[in-house]
Amino acid sequence: MSTRFAAVLRPYFGTPLNAALSFAFMAVAVLALPPLIAWTVTDAAFLPATPATCAAASGACWSFVIAKSSQILFGIYPPDERWRPALVCVVLLAMLGWSVRPAGWNKCLVAIWIAGMVAVLWLMGGGWGLAPVPSSAWGGLPVTLILTVFAIGLGFPIAILLALGRRSELPVIRTVCTLWIELIRGLPLLSLLLVASLMLPIFLPEWL
Repeated sequence: MSTRFAAVLRPYFGTPLNAALSFAFMAVAVLALPPLIAWTVTDAAFLPATPATCAAASGACWSFVIAKSSQILFGIYPPDERWRPALVCVVLLAMLGWSVRPAGWNKCLVAIWIAGMVAVLWLMGGGWGLAPVPSSAWGGLPVTLILTVFAIGLGFPIAILLALGRRSELPVIRTVCTLWIELIRGLPLLSLLLVASLMLPIFLPEWL
């Protein structure tokens, strides 16, 4: 047991430099944690969620976060309809939780995801008995989850095809895949996001 414990500590205290750095980090943690805990918990303002509560506290103003939690989570989605994006979050998280289980990978998984995404888009957009809500009013956690699911669901298979194409023995396929991969790698992510969010909608039809 002592040998195993010594092997665990060796990377942190095996040399004078590592020992000095470890003690320095521990000292910073000991000095920083008490005021951090005091600011976030002990001296923080929680309830009631009013400006007066924050004014009387010397720590973090969690009252503001609590009061604005619905807007933080759902953006400018109509307040009376925010049960719909909340249900969307539950559906997406449930499907993600089901999918990470090895037992969940069966023939029904694709059908579950197709039905789930149809339900998600219906709940967010409305129609068929629900009040229509334009996509410009979507925001917050539901949109983050939707974009994440679509990005991974579409990007991962495309990435595999591009990787296979880059190793292809056909020169045309190998060249096209290599150029595409290197082009995306070479461009700054911020420029891609700028084009996708601002420029691309200008060139697309209004209905899309």
